[in-house]
Amino acid sequence: MTIEQFVIKVIGIAKIGKKFSKDPYALENYEELHLLGQEMAATLMPSVDACTLFERDVYPTPNLSVRVIITNQDNQVLFVKENQDGLWSVPGGWVDLFQSVKQAAMAEALQEAGVVISIDRVLSMFQREKHKDYPTLLSETCIYFHAVILEGEPHPGFETSETMWVNIEEELPALSRKNTKNEIMTAWRCYKEQQHPYFE
Repeated sequence: MTIEQFVIKVIGIAKIGKKFSKDPYALENYEELHLLGQEMAATLMPSVDACTLFERDVYPTPNLSVRVIITNQDNQVLFVKENQDGLWSVPGGWVDLFQSVKQAAMAEALQEAGVVISIDRVLSMFQREKHKDYPTLLSETCIYFHAVILEGEPHPGFETSETMWVNIEEELPALSRKNTKNEIMTAWRCYKEQQHPYFE
């Protein structure tokens, strides 16, 4: 990672923290981090560009996210209960700046389900706004992977409250908006039937 990429990533973390944190002390720290990042960026690029990082899009693109179908020896799939809505999803989330999709998938599995995983293939890629059953202005591309656990026993993380193994061919739990039945079952078929990855 170059020094320029490092500074941009710090500013990105600060912006995310300011958007999602509810703690006043943390918000003050994220604001200070944001200002420090902008000051450093101003030494590396024109100050006007440093002040408007992430406030404008040179070329708008979809947001990128990942989800992971983690299976066990009984071909069950690992689900996590989201704190946000109390509903269930397979582990996943947004890809961070300068992070590969594989790194993001592994990080989300560890953060949300407490496990170190080995990813063996891409299962599917979805244009998520086509699958959402609610109005959205967000354009999102989501990549589903298959993985198995290398280390750890599933347990909830900061953003989750429970973990659960599910035989998804029998029944799915009540799903969070972060994934849909069609997405999960399409990815599952690609895994179980050894099909080529599905993509839109």
